Amino acid sequence: MNLRSKLAGLLLFVAFSFGATTGLTAQITSLPPIAWPSTHPITFSFAPDLVPIGRYRNELALSLDARFSREDWQIEMLRALQTWSRHADLQFALVPDSPRAFGVPALSQGDPRFGDIRVGAFPQDQVLGNAVPYAPQAGSWAGDVLLDSTRPYALSTVEQDEFAYDLYSVMLHEVGNSLGLLDEELDFESVMFFAYVEPRRGLSWRDIIAIQSLYGPPAADPYEPPGGNDSFESATPIEPTVDFDVTMRMEIDGHLSSGDDVDVYRFEVPAGYENCWISLRASGRSLLVGRLTAYDGELSELVTQAAESPLRNDAYKEITSRDAGEIVHVVIDASEWPDFDFGDYRLVLDFGPDGGEPEEGDDEPEAERFFEAGDASLNDRLYDLAGPIDPEVVRETNRNRAIELRSPPGIDSGTRFELISTLAAIEDIDLYRFVTDDGADSVVSISLGPLGSAIPAFDLRLLDATGRALSTASMLRRSPEGDVSLVVSGIRPNSTYFVRIASATGNAATSNYLLTIDVPDRRSALATLDRIRLNRTTRDRFGSLVVRKTQLFRFDLSTESTDTTRQAVQMTITNANGRIEGTYSVRPGVPTTAYVWLPAGTHYVRFTARTRSGAAIAATTTTWRGAALSDDEGPILIDPSGNPISSPQSPSPTPPAPPTWQFPLTFVWLYELVVPPINPWR
Repeated sequence: MNLRSKLAGLLLFVAFSFGATTGLTAQITSLPPIAWPSTHPITFSFAPDLVPIGRYRNELALSLDARFSREDWQIEMLRALQTWSRHADLQFALVPDSPRAFGVPALSQGDPRFGDIRVGAFPQDQVLGNAVPYAPQAGSWAGDVLLDSTRPYALSTVEQDEFAYDLYSVMLHEVGNSLGLLDEELDFESVMFFAYVEPRRGLSWRDIIAIQSLYGPPAADPYEPPGGNDSFESATPIEPTVDFDVTMRMEIDGHLSSGDDVDVYRFEVPAGYENCWISLRASGRSLLVGRLTAYDGELSELVTQAAESPLRNDAYKEITSRDAGEIVHVVIDASEWPDFDFGDYRLVLDFGPDGGEPEEGDDEPEAERFFEAGDASLNDRLYDLAGPIDPEVVRETNRNRAIELRSPPGIDSGTRFELISTLAAIEDIDLYRFVTDDGADSVVSISLGPLGSAIPAFDLRLLDATGRALSTASMLRRSPEGDVSLVVSGIRPNSTYFVRIASATGNAATSNYLLTIDVPDRRSALATLDRIRLNRTTRDRFGSLVVRKTQLFRFDLSTESTDTTRQAVQMTITNANGRIEGTYSVRPGVPTTAYVWLPAGTHYVRFTARTRSGAAIAATTTTWRGAALSDDEGPILIDPSGNPISSPQSPSPTPPAPPTWQFPLTFVWLYELVVPPINPWR
C-alpha cells in the first residue's frame, strides 16, 4: 500500500470522527489569519528559559540543549525562517529577547524587548507545537511559536532518531502558521499538511503559491542601481554626508538576492583620516551571512572578513595607513552558508578614533560584540547605555501642544496607539492626544512600561477633551517590573482624549518607556459564546469546555448590572482534576480580556456573583466572547514502509475537533467545587 492510499484511509477516519461531534450548542472558532503589515524585517527571538507562558514556564533551551548544541538547534530554526523568505517578499532578522513574559502588552511590531515572533516551549497535549497567526486581537502573542517540550526532536545535521521529529520540518510548519497560512488537509506533500509525515527538505509548489499569495514573490533589489553594481567598473560610490565631520561615518544600504549576487562599492579616503573600520551589518536586518573584502587603488586585496554564522552575522575589518584621496573598493558577497546567502545589510565606514578599537587578537569592535542575540538582559543594558530617547524636559500641560498619536500600519485607525519615549527628569510631563473611531466600544486599556533596568513609578492619567480627569490613582495597577495599566470605561466614538505621563510623587528614577493604548471596536468583537445571567437565587452557573489539544484562547468578559458599583462576576476554569487553569473577574462597565493556554481534556467553567461592602447580589448579565488563537501541527507520524501509524503512536491520530461550550452542565458534584475568590476591585 502506498503512502497516498494510507493517508486516504486515515482521512476517512478523520471525517467520520468529525461527523460524530453533533448536537453541541456552540463552537469556539479561530480568528481569520492575515498577513503581517511590515515584512522588512519580521523579527525573531529565542525566549530565555523560565519566562512565563501563561501559567507555564519556557523550557526551550532546557529541552533542546540536552540533545544538541545550542548553536545547532538555533541555526536549524533560522533555516526554516529563511526557507520561507527565499520564496516571498519577506525578511527575517534575529534580535535579542528579554525576561518579559509571553503576551505582555507590546508594540504591534518591532517591540524593542523581543522579536515579533518569539519561540519557546512548554509541555503540550496532542500537538508538536503551536503557532499564533498574526491578528491584532492576539496582542503580543501574535506570531509566537511554542513547541511541545516533551517531544523528541532530531536535526538534519546529525543522525536521525527513528521516533524523533525533525526540528526543521516542525518549524517550517509552525512558521507557516505564524505567517498566516492555514493547515492543509489533503496535500501531504505540503509542509502545511496538518500532521507530521516525514522530514522536509523545503517547500512544495503549493506552499510557494500560498505564501506568495499573501506576500508576493521576492522583490527586486531596491538598492541596486540600473545596470547593476557587480564589478569594479560599475561600483556604487559612497559619498560623505554633510555631517561627516561630526559623525565621521559613511553608510549605505544593500541587498544580496542570491549566492551568486555581488555588490561592489567604492569610496575616497577623506583627508585627515588614514584608518577606517569597514562593517558589514546584517544583524537586525536579515539572516544574511555575508563577507566583505576591501581592495586598494591598484585593486589588490587589503582585508577580507566573513560573518561567523546566522547567529552572529555582522563582519568587521579595519584598513590602516591609507592615503588621502585613495580609492578603496569594497566587495560584498555571500559567505559559505548556502541557506543564508541572501538578505538586507548595511555597509558602514567608520573613520572615527573610537570606531571600534578591537581587543588584542580580535578584529570585532568591542562596542558591537557586547550586544549578542540571546542575552536576556541585553535590552535593559542597551537602553541604559543609549540614554534618553527624548532628552527634552517639558512640563507639558497645554492640550493644544499635545503630541498626536496615530494607529500603526495594519491596525484599524482609532483602535490602537503606541510609541516609545522618555521621562527625562522628575519634572518632565508628557501629554498625548488620540481620537477614537466610530466603532469605539466604550472602554480604553492603557499600558505603560519602563525600558531599561530602572524601575520608576509612573503617574498615568486619562483626560477627556476638556482636560477633566477620567482616572484616579486608585485605578492604576502596578507590577513589580514597573509596568502600569489602566482600564477606563465610558469611552465614546469619534472623541478626543489625552494621556498624561509624569513621575509619581517621591519617584527619583527617570526612564524610557513604552506606551500602548487599545480602544476595542465593537464591530470586530469576538464571537459570543454565551450570556450568563446571575441573581440572588442563582449565584453560580456552570459549564464544560472540551479541548482536544493544547491551544491558546482569548476570552472577553463584559457584564451589566442594576448595581454598577458593588457587583462583579468571577469566571473560574478548572480541569477535570480540580486544578485551576485561570480565574478572572469583571465589573459592570469594565470589560476583562484573558489569554489562557488550555491543555487537552474537559475543563469546567464556573461563573460566580461577587459583591463588596456586604451588598446584596443584584441581577447581572455577563457576555462571554472568545476565540481560539493558536494553530498547530499534529504529532501523527506516518511510516511509508509498513504500518500507516508508526509505533510508538502517542497520542491518538484523530485530529481534534474545535473546542465546544456546553451549557448548562448536569454534573451535580461540580457544585461542590471550592474556588478561592479574587478581589475584582483591587
